[in-house]
Formats: sequence, structure tokens, C-alpha cells
Amino acid sequence: MSKPDQQDLKQRSYEAWGVIVETGNVRGAHLANGIVQLLRVLPDAPDWTDERGEILASKTYVGAVEQALDERFDGWRLSDVERALCVTGFKRGTIDLRHDRGTPSEAATQRDKQLFKEVRKIAEAGRRHLSQCLSGGLQALTPEVHRAIADVLNADDRVKVSQASDPTTPGFRFTGFSSPHTLSGMHAATFLGLLSATERGADCLVRLYNAVRGENLEPQNSLVHLLGVGSSESCESVCVADASLAYPLPSGGDWGEWANLAGKMTQRLLDWASEGTSMGAEILMGVVDLASLLLSLRMLRWRGGNSDAGKLLLVVSASQRSPRNRSTIERAQVSLNGLAAGLDDAAAEADIILTKERKSRDEKPRHYYPSKHALNLAASGGWLRPREARGGAKRYFAPGSRQLSTLVRALVNPSEDLTWSEFAARAETLGLAFGGLQEHSIAKRLHMLGGAATVRDAGGINKEHLISLGLARRESDDVVRIDGGGW
Repeated sequence: MSKPDQQDLKQRSYEAWGVIVETGNVRGAHLANGIVQLLRVLPDAPDWTDERGEILASKTYVGAVEQALDERFDGWRLSDVERALCVTGFKRGTIDLRHDRGTPSEAATQRDKQLFKEVRKIAEAGRRHLSQCLSGGLQALTPEVHRAIADVLNADDRVKVSQASDPTTPGFRFTGFSSPHTLSGMHAATFLGLLSATERGADCLVRLYNAVRGENLEPQNSLVHLLGVGSSESCESVCVADASLAYPLPSGGDWGEWANLAGKMTQRLLDWASEGTSMGAEILMGVVDLASLLLSLRMLRWRGGNSDAGKLLLVVSASQRSPRNRSTIERAQVSLNGLAAGLDDAAAEADIILTKERKSRDEKPRHYYPSKHALNLAASGGWLRPREARGGAKRYFAPGSRQLSTLVRALVNPSEDLTWSEFAARAETLGLAFGGLQEHSIAKRLHMLGGAATVRDAGGINKEHLISLGLARRESDDVVRIDGGGW
């Protein structure tokens, strides 16, 4: 496929799903760093339309964001020193910042020699910086201490010796950028575009900006400050007018409906955070969880132009598989597989599946199917099980404990106390079937012949899980009420 054809397909992919399906490896850390980098360009976010009012090509927009960051922050990408702190090992050995031991063998390949050269480069930078920064000198930085620092800054292992540069739970002072993942796929931009499209969402953007900006008491930020790394540039105050329409969003289709949904859910999530003592990093990761959910669900429900409001996905939030819930999980797997297959069929019909030719004649062309992208995005965000689909393992919608808390609190206001039917009705606006009511009707919409018992069982499993997490309570008359843990 020629380069112009690829660029056209990427743009059509963005217009259809708000993301560019060119990689299957977008993780929570990539989304988090992308969101923070885009928040950092406020209050003067770059224009995302041209002089005719048309949306810029994604590559052009990302270039404008990079330029804005270049002008505002001095060295906003991770430095060699910061990379050295985040990485303790590589494919051919470990990194000891106290001693220079990394040398390739005489038989090493050119690629390995280049890798060792990169390792020496960042290690030397780390040694020079830390010898001046640490009061105890480099001898205080034992491998165990180095590993402890890396476990805080790079818990997701998304910072490598080179290229990969997305530290865990970033903030305005310390954040990263990986060219293939952080911004180029438009995931972070589209989620922020959903928020900036409505007044409610723009207000949420300001609240999120202030939560991440006011990170002086964050443990990670304190560590970054102690180590003498990260940006020292202060960020300006912003208002709703600065955040309104600050980020791109594809035109047409049902994007307006999803923007309203994103604004409502994010507002509830932030309201819960303000009720407690959540810090900026916790708030950010909750928003990242929500972003991965909304982006992946809209993709899975897409059927050409719009998402199909009639499509449902069975939720089975079982912590582990057992003989009791095996058949229910199998039905949930079929439910998810049906949505994924429908997405690929619709994409093939619209001719927007990107294909890349291999370099050698013996290699087959690689197809970037949107279903794989959506499933990997949702799984890496903690919404599907198993998280890694090795060996062709079948996935199903089973949010982890943190993700389930995020979902419930994005659907329930802090002051609300919902019946199960009210909660399930709100979940259905996302296309999620929690079960436990209207079993025959839900089974029909799930295309499950004789599936009423499955929907009933799923409801029982989900209720028990919510109760065990303190997100719901069972009253004396065996009625379950959803309060998000706020009563």
C-alpha cells in the first residue's frame, strides 16, 4: 500500500473511531502521559482546524502539540538522567549506576553494540547527576534503592533504554512521550476532545488540570523533586473558556452523544474524588480507566458512521473462574466475540482496515484489525479478562476491582442511592448488561437463545462482587442498592 493511501486510511480510521488503528499496544501509561502532555498546552492549546474549519490531519495536529510543548517547556521529553532512574535492566544485563560494567562481547551483533552504547550513555548521565544530587554520593544508590525508585516511576515498565518513554502516573513535573503511542494514535486527544465539546466536560477538564497541577504533596512528585529531575516550569491557571473546544473531535456521527456521556461520567468521578482525599495521581488514573472504557466501547459498538445503541455486552465481574460461573463466562465470551466480529465486518465493508506490506517476499502483509485494537485497549485498561490473550485465550468483560469502582462511581452520584434496576439502566447507556432483571428481553438483545438463566446468573455474580467491594449493600429484605460506598 502506498504512503498516501496509508495516510488516507489513518485519517478515515480517526474519523470513524477517534483513534488510529496502527498498533495494538496502547496501555494505560500511554493514555496517562498523553492526557498530561495535552493538559500542559493549556491555556493556549494549538488549533486543531485549518483556515477552512476542517479538522487537521492527526499527524499535523500532533506536530502542532509537539511544537507548543517545545516552546513552553525546555527539554520536555525524558532526559538521559530520568531514563536512567526509571530503568534497572535491559535485554543483555542490568544497569548499576555506581559502576560502568556494561560492555558487549566481541561476538555481539551491531544491534547489541548499539544497545550497550545507549545503556552507557544514560548510565553516565545518571552517575554525573546523582553524584552531585545525593548527599551520600553514588554509594548510597545501591541496586535495591535504584530498583525501588524505578518501581515508583516506572511500575508499568513503559520506559526503556530507548524509545519507550511513558512513566507511571505522570504529573506536570514529570511526564514522558513515546512517538508511536503517547499521542500519535489520538486516544488521549479524542478523550479530551469529548470533554471539551460540552460545557460540563470543559469544567471537568479544568478540575482535572487543577488536580494534576496541584501535585506538590504527591509522593511521586516529592521523589522527583528530591532527585533533582523533571520540569521546573510552572503551569498557568485555566478557566472553562480555555478548555472549551480545546481538543479535536471527529465531526458528525454520534460523537455528540458520547461527549455528553463522557462529561456526565467524568463529573461524577471527580465529585467522588472531591468527597474524599484522593490525590492528583489517583484522580488521573481513574480518568484514564474511564477513557480506555469509553474509547473501546464506542469502537466495539461501531457499525459504520455511528455506534449501535442496541448492541449489548454481558458483564461478568467474577474475580475468578469456577464450575459455578463457567457457563456464564462462556456466554460472556461469545457476547464480546460477537461485538468484535461485527466491528471488523463493518470496517471491512467501509474499507478502513490498514494493511502494511512486509519487507521480504516471504513475509505476509500485516492487517491492523480494529477489534484487536479495541480489545487490547480495554484489556490493558483492566476491563477484560484475561488481560493478555496468549494462546488464543477468549476474553470477556470482567472489570478489575479498581475499574469496577471507577465504573460505579462514574454512573452513580455521591449523594445517590440507586435500585439495581436504576443502576442497570444507566449501565445500558454504555451498552453494558449487568443482568439480574428483564432476563428474557436482555437475552434477546444479546442474541442468546434461551439465555435468560445466563443473564440471571450474571446479575447474581455482579451483585455479590459489588457488595464485596463496598460499592453496594444488601438490605434486610434481600434488596440490593447501589450507593458507590458513599452511605
